[in-house]
Amino acid sequence: MSETSFIKRFDITLDLKQPGCGGDFSVVDGDTGNVVYLALTDAGIPVSVEGRRIIAAFSNSRGKYMQDSAESGGGISISDDKVKLQLRPQSFAPGIVECELQIYSGGTENSAAGATVYDSLVTTAKFNFLAAARFTMLQLSKASPPHLRFPQFFPQSELQRGNALRAKPHEIPPKPNARQRKKAELPPKRGEYCQKPPG
Repeated sequence: MSETSFIKRFDITLDLKQPGCGGDFSVVDGDTGNVVYLALTDAGIPVSVEGRRIIAAFSNSRGKYMQDSAESGGGISISDDKVKLQLRPQSFAPGIVECELQIYSGGTENSAAGATVYDSLVTTAKFNFLAAARFTMLQLSKASPPHLRFPQFFPQSELQRGNALRAKPHEIPPKPNARQRKKAELPPKRGEYCQKPPG
């Protein structure tokens, strides 16, 4: 199975004149395979952001985080009016996540670095999405019915009894009572040996 099989793709349209539109999707905390494709419009008309710098500023329950198209491996790529945003795990946390998309144009030429400095903020657009908390193995073991829980959390005797119960639902193997358990722990009385004891 290819790695792309585990990618979750979310396509949303973000209108620059309607703050907060779009973003009707949810992710799971800690996931790494979330990719958002943003189609930018202005009152319904596609807007080209080719040659711009895009910063995605996130605010979540753990704090703030930023992804930048100007950084190598920043997780943002641009193609005409489309922005591909590969969400990093640090960008979201359980609860409502707010993302502000900041669009910059080339403002000044940095002769020392030999590159354009994108320091002129053109516009911003915001959208929200939901991040769900991830269940732990212990939470799953407590929430699942007994016959679905993980075997390593339960004594072998209980597993055997449960298997017998499922195999013969009308013949429930009884649990020994206190008297039976006490009797089982006592040594046999004289004369109860099936054969003459040694010595």
